[in-house]
Amino acid sequence: MKQHFSASRLLSATLLFVLTLAMSCTKDHVIPEPVSNCNRVNGQPRAFPCEFEIQKLDFMWGSSNVTAFETLTPTDSLFERKGAYYKWYKTGTENFTIVYKVRLTFKRIAEGPKGKDNRYYLYLLQGSSDYEESINYGFDINTDNMAVGQTRSQFFYIEFSLANWNPSPLWMNLFAIINRDTYEKLKVAPYNYTALRDRAESWIKFQATN
Repeated sequence: MKQHFSASRLLSATLLFVLTLAMSCTKDHVIPEPVSNCNRVNGQPRAFPCEFEIQKLDFMWGSSNVTAFETLTPTDSLFERKGAYYKWYKTGTENFTIVYKVRLTFKRIAEGPKGKDNRYYLYLLQGSSDYEESINYGFDINTDNMAVGQTRSQFFYIEFSLANWNPSPLWMNLFAIINRDTYEKLKVAPYNYTALRDRAESWIKFQATN
């Protein structure tokens, strides 16, 4: 009877040790939260999950890496050109260009497609408040070795071309993170997505009000 009790106690202690070890390993390993398909411009779910989420866009004060005079979010796209720009230069007798330094903060919320090259770019789009008309410029964006849940910031420079007769750039601009493979796949059948934003992993609007 004593031997049976000792064996049972030893077995219980062993099971407790294994359970504790398993719980400890689980705590050290952070399991990413599941991500559902993101929505298109028309409110319908996209065919593939969005890989990234743009959290904010900071307009920096001059050349500063720290101080921003305006911070935009996906739900707040308007800004006043009240801060110091990075630089400006004349492009004609009546035209000139101002350059702003901006900081884009984005988070990976889903893994990229398996077995794909997964080349990422940041597109600068121009258009109205409801749709984009053209791709104005493309930037390289650093997404190397980003784990799900990781957040990263990167600086870019954007230009506004102005004229004495039209001092305010009133058109809408958008930054869009693109996975080139997914972008091209969604453009053709059976998906046939026409809106560039529907083919993007994430996007944010920004528009000057003055």
